Amino acid sequence: TDPRISANVIEAAGLKVSAIIDEPSAVATLLGISHGAVVDIGGGTTGVALIENGRVAYSGDEATGGYHVTLALAGALKISIEEAERFKRERGHEAWGIVRPVFEKMTDIVHEHLDMHAPVKTLYLSGGSCALPGVQPLFSEAFPGIDVILPQPCLYLTPLAIATTARSTV
Repeated sequence: TDPRISANVIEAAGLKVSAIIDEPSAVATLLGISHGAVVDIGGGTTGVALIENGRVAYSGDEATGGYHVTLALAGALKISIEEAERFKRERGHEAWGIVRPVFEKMTDIVHEHLDMHAPVKTLYLSGGSCALPGVQPLFSEAFPGIDVILPQPCLYLTPLAIATTARSTV
């Protein structure tokens, strides 16, 4: 969403907004990345932050994320969304053949965001969906010549980065 909307809602509730930061930028700060790109596959979006000289040079977001992976599983397996989410978390290795096209779309999103900027040498993945077997190798295949790193635990990396960023701005 537009960060001003979030800030207005928070301030209307009587709280002070100390900083607004997108998820991939928060992950870049937590990991201390000076050069590279962070791809945060969240629940509903894939966010990209390009980091140059320790600063966010570009940040963008597109509407394809972990929830879309769950929807693909639910449709293909003819199960409820809740069952598909459980399947994704518990039996992700069995899901790869079904969900690979969703992740291929995510690699296309990242290409669109990064192609307009200077090339990167390292790409960091974050978000729970990145834990699925096949995600890191797919990104490595889609970005030849770029090191694709999957920090662990990728599921909690983004919330930890947001909390750490929030704490450091207080």
